[in-house]
Amino acid sequence: MKTASKIALWFGSVGLLIVLVALLSFWLFRQSEDADRWQRHTFRVLEKSNGLLSSLKDTEAGQRGYLLTGDKGFLAPYLEVRDSIPSQLAELRRLTQDNPVQKRRLDVLDPLVEAKLLEMREVLALYGGQRAEDALKILRSGSGKRLMDEIRAELNDFDRLEGDLLERRTARFRMDLSLLLISISIVSLLAVGLALVAVYIVYRETRLRLRAKEEANKALSDARDVLRASEENLSVTLNSIGDGVLATDAEGRVTRLNAVAERLVGWSQMEAAGRPVEDVFHIINQKTRQPAFLPVAETLAQGVTYGLANDTVLSARDGSECPIADSCAPILSRAGEVIGTVLVFRDVSREYATQAALRESATRIQAILDTVVDVIITIDERGIIETANLASRSLFGYEVTEIIGQNIRMLMPEPYRSQHDGYIGRYLATGEAHIVGSGREVVGQRKDGSVFPMCLAVSEMRLEGKCRFIGVVHDITERKQAEQKLFVAKEAAELANRAKDSFLATMSHEIRTPLTGMLGMLEVLSLTPLDHDQDETLGAVWDSGRSLLRIVNDILDWSKIEEGKLTLSPQSISIPRLLQEVVHTYSRVASSKSLLLWQHADARLGMAHIVDPLRLSQVLNNFVSNALRFTQSGEIELRAELLERLDSSERIRFSVKDTGIGIAKEVRQHLFQRYRQESADTARMYGGTGLGLSICRRLTDLMDGQLELDSEPGRGSTFSVTFTLPVSAMPGDRMVTSSSEVTHKRIQPLLEGDADAPLVLAVDDHPINRDLLVRQIELLGLRAEAAENGQVALALWREGRFALVITDCHMPEMDGYALTQEIRRIEARERLPRTPIIAWTANALAEENERCQNAGMDALLVKPADLSLLKEALKKWLHLSGTDLPQSAALLQTGGGGQSPGPIDYAALSQAVPEPAEQIRVLRDFQVHLRADRAQLGGLLEQEEDRVKGERTAHRMKGSSRMVGATDIASACAVIEQAMREGKWADARAAMMGLDEAIKRLETHCMELKEGNGVNQ
Repeated sequence: MKTASKIALWFGSVGLLIVLVALLSFWLFRQSEDADRWQRHTFRVLEKSNGLLSSLKDTEAGQRGYLLTGDKGFLAPYLEVRDSIPSQLAELRRLTQDNPVQKRRLDVLDPLVEAKLLEMREVLALYGGQRAEDALKILRSGSGKRLMDEIRAELNDFDRLEGDLLERRTARFRMDLSLLLISISIVSLLAVGLALVAVYIVYRETRLRLRAKEEANKALSDARDVLRASEENLSVTLNSIGDGVLATDAEGRVTRLNAVAERLVGWSQMEAAGRPVEDVFHIINQKTRQPAFLPVAETLAQGVTYGLANDTVLSARDGSECPIADSCAPILSRAGEVIGTVLVFRDVSREYATQAALRESATRIQAILDTVVDVIITIDERGIIETANLASRSLFGYEVTEIIGQNIRMLMPEPYRSQHDGYIGRYLATGEAHIVGSGREVVGQRKDGSVFPMCLAVSEMRLEGKCRFIGVVHDITERKQAEQKLFVAKEAAELANRAKDSFLATMSHEIRTPLTGMLGMLEVLSLTPLDHDQDETLGAVWDSGRSLLRIVNDILDWSKIEEGKLTLSPQSISIPRLLQEVVHTYSRVASSKSLLLWQHADARLGMAHIVDPLRLSQVLNNFVSNALRFTQSGEIELRAELLERLDSSERIRFSVKDTGIGIAKEVRQHLFQRYRQESADTARMYGGTGLGLSICRRLTDLMDGQLELDSEPGRGSTFSVTFTLPVSAMPGDRMVTSSSEVTHKRIQPLLEGDADAPLVLAVDDHPINRDLLVRQIELLGLRAEAAENGQVALALWREGRFALVITDCHMPEMDGYALTQEIRRIEARERLPRTPIIAWTANALAEENERCQNAGMDALLVKPADLSLLKEALKKWLHLSGTDLPQSAALLQTGGGGQSPGPIDYAALSQAVPEPAEQIRVLRDFQVHLRADRAQLGGLLEQEEDRVKGERTAHRMKGSSRMVGATDIASACAVIEQAMREGKWADARAAMMGLDEAIKRLETHCMELKEGNGVNQ
């Protein structure tokens, strides 16, 4: 932009700013007029508002004076303004019609004013009608005052809003005035500044013109120097580059040769200058040996660049030849005219040799690739196939030339075909690799459309800055066929395994039915008079039968677990009580092996917990059974320990610790697999099927617990399970009750020889079980009749002679469920008394319990049910009395009110040895061993040698004493054991005095016992 234009622009800007100041001043004048007008308007509104309030006050004052004096002269103010009040309200509404808030307030005020005027008219009318008392009553009610207070409040708010509006308008006017003054000041300053800038521009442009002339003169001088230096640099550059450069003028004569060109053509710069280019630069075709086309003339004529064809050979002045690559370009003047050409050429002998070597290498590599049996394909980043070896033809059915240049998608079936380009694009965009850098199994498609499995490995490489992918494809059809055959074989094996499990489960169930009857008969037989040999034989048969029953139960449980049919039935139980039941179950077995079996429940445990008692007992029973089987001496401890208390649950560890043979580390890893034991001799030496621990593992998993094993060979084992159990308020009763051992009791009949005893109907399709149940019922003093199925039982029940029904659940023709439902329907239809019905089944699962309840049964007994359980059920549902006590407990009661009269706790002894005669024999054997241990311990203490042996002897004495209930002796041995552990020989010898006193009391007590009769009376 010229200087004059700039100056005119700046002064024009100043003029515009002056006009802007004038416009702002005019706007300010108009704003002040508006502010004044609104201020007068507000004052008028406030005046009307105050006038309205004053009129109401005058009417109220006139009314009050008239009522007080009776002088109508006081009504003059009332009469004067009464009729003007509505017009005052209308005027206020007109003045505030542009204000919605004030209009709403007047809408509230109108009915208040009208109500106030109506109230005053009513009072004046009553007073004038000689009803002054009624008028005063209205006044005393305060309604008029309340109306006036509300009117005054509304008018005060009305005035306040108008005052606020006035203040806002005044404040806005002041703010606008301030902004205008600031704007005028800024615009004025800008105008002054622009004027000064315009003056400065004139001054600066003048100086710049003078300086430009001086610099132009200097630049002309510098240009001459630069041109001279440029010519020198060009010469140096031409001589330093590796290509030959030959320049000509517009006539095609040589003007310049660099050093490389001089060497290649054999002419020097001085010799070639001015000569036609054809004389200096002579080229021929390598194949035809004919002169090649020289593009200098064409370049001069057309002004375009030419590149010579391949196979061009330069013939030098001395006749030597070399292959070259060359190009010819025009030299243009500033006006764009061609003033010469430049011919650039170079010796490509080495390049041709390198290319030949590369071709040879590529041919060799391709030959190698074509011999590889796997397909090798390269693609670019678009998925286009660039190379493929011959193996692709045999695998995909395409010729190599058919797939080169095609997208790799053609070798894929859907949906891989549609997804492939997305894989490449996502990898290039994010670097997230799904197939690149790894191998995976995919599906390929042949030319004929058939598909086949293949293994694809993809790797990435970069050539010339571009991404390429190499895929190696291996046909895995044969491997897949082999895998399919293996899978079919595996399925067949698993099917056979399931068939085997099903067969074992079916056979186990069939075995269990007669086995139940056999065990029941053995229990009945055990209650008859037997000699010693018969009792031992019966005990051996009983133990064998129970072992067989446990094996059958394990197989049935494993079958249910494998089929997913085993469900849990959580209940509220007492953990200490459950531990006692487990210990009681195995107390006789432990006693027979002289093992101490005891339990301990953490005192910090809650009162009750929610868990499946049947399955928890099954796990603990299995642990205790294994411990008894593999422990020859020492003790077995069953513990329940609180690990952590949570919000509404507790984390509890149940453990069984023994002093048995222990387990090697290498055996533990497969110990919980089914049918697996420590060695081939384990089952022969100790018994068992190898199913128990695997069932424990699966049951623990079902109950969300953790199973652990800590063991060392020769030092015993500790099996533990940890559960997180919800805490319950009180333990509940369990409907299903089972016991794995017969508790030998002196069974007292419920009734003695009563011909009118209740008649019980026993229903079972198995004759042995049916006969067993009848005998058990008769042993309890009741009468019994039998039925072989539900139909026969229903016909007998209709006779109305039976007080209770005990029925098997699974029978032909009519099962126990259908029998119960039919009985309940008949009772409801004919309004008969309800007959108690007890289910008698071998299935102790929770679903069986629920099914029995749903059918209408009252209770459930699990086969084989011993006499004590059967008696409790009959006593409950027939409302009979009767109590059974173990014979040893009965002896204690006759001796002294239920407390042990001597040094033996018979309650503890009865847990291990129920029979009184057996108790006495055990105590006699205990005496013999105790004397020998006492002598050995005394000798060790006297000589003060082998502290470890002394501690072990005291520990053994303590354990055996606890087992037979000799609590005083056990306490003394515990003191000695602790003293020996701490190496305090003197304390141990001092404790021997207490031990001897306890032994003397035991011997005195045993002398008072009579074989078979218990305590001497």
